[in-house]
Amino acid sequence: MIKSLCYLNIIAFIALGEVSCQRSVNHGFAYSPSDAQEARSVSRFTTFNTALVAWFAPYYSFRKPLIISRLKDLQSDVICLQEVWNAQDAEDIISGIKSEFSYSFYSETFDLMKWNFGRNGLLLLSRGPLKNAAYHSLDSFFITRAIITADVKLDGQETTTIGCTHLTTSLGAFPPYLGKYASWENEQEQQAKAITAMGGVNLLMGDMNSGPAVGGTDIKPYSEVAYRYFLNNGYECPYLLNRDPVCTWCANNVLAGSNWGNLIIDHILVDKKLHGGVLAVKRVLDEQFVIHEENDPKSRSIPLSDHFGVTLFMRPLAHAANFRQ
Repeated sequence: MIKSLCYLNIIAFIALGEVSCQRSVNHGFAYSPSDAQEARSVSRFTTFNTALVAWFAPYYSFRKPLIISRLKDLQSDVICLQEVWNAQDAEDIISGIKSEFSYSFYSETFDLMKWNFGRNGLLLLSRGPLKNAAYHSLDSFFITRAIITADVKLDGQETTTIGCTHLTTSLGAFPPYLGKYASWENEQEQQAKAITAMGGVNLLMGDMNSGPAVGGTDIKPYSEVAYRYFLNNGYECPYLLNRDPVCTWCANNVLAGSNWGNLIIDHILVDKKLHGGVLAVKRVLDEQFVIHEENDPKSRSIPLSDHFGVTLFMRPLAHAANFRQ
């Protein structure tokens, strides 16, 4: 979550009038897409930051029903959502896609002293049963940070332990950092250390607010400390193996703005022991929707969120080890 302070001045828009969709190009895979399509029992895992904040991110009233519709049709098996800050939004998503995703886990939190009343915004959705689902708080100042873990067994797969998280972002000088660590970045690093110390999380999904520069592209680094820590402690990032990796937080996204440039901060990190199971990875949920507001003759093109999603394709994890029991 990297939010511009100007969002605080944006008021809610009126009810949805008419919507059409413009799909973006299909970006390169880290591995052969034909393999992913033809392999048996391929499992698909998706992370997506929804930016569902009625008073903070624009076009909320338009985007929410579009997000629910797209998630219902998404060809994925497990979805990790972030920034579903409101319990009612979580309930609406769960009920809206229950016919396709029968299992979910959401832990409602409340802290009057933290932003957005201490809600954590994490929601895990699955086509298969979620076992041992649990909420784990991460040490944080200003915004409640946490990780959801759950064991899921999909058709043709061994049990896989999923982690769904959203780490601290670097907010700069305002608001000032008044937490127990030296800076926003140090707090983020401590969260990465805490997650790694848990052990047994095979796929770590979410908005890490951390990512590297990519040579030969316009992708800039952003608060790399957590990303580097994960890679130095047992994880790899298949998305960065793409022949032409593209941003997940993008300067041309009208909800994100251009101040930060193009970043890759939304990740599905894979335990290095499971490298052989990775088939492909691609950016998803990056369509533009043409909306027509009531009493406004002009149309506007908007994305679903200020972030784009990422989907990982995995073959059966025959050699998987160290699962949480």
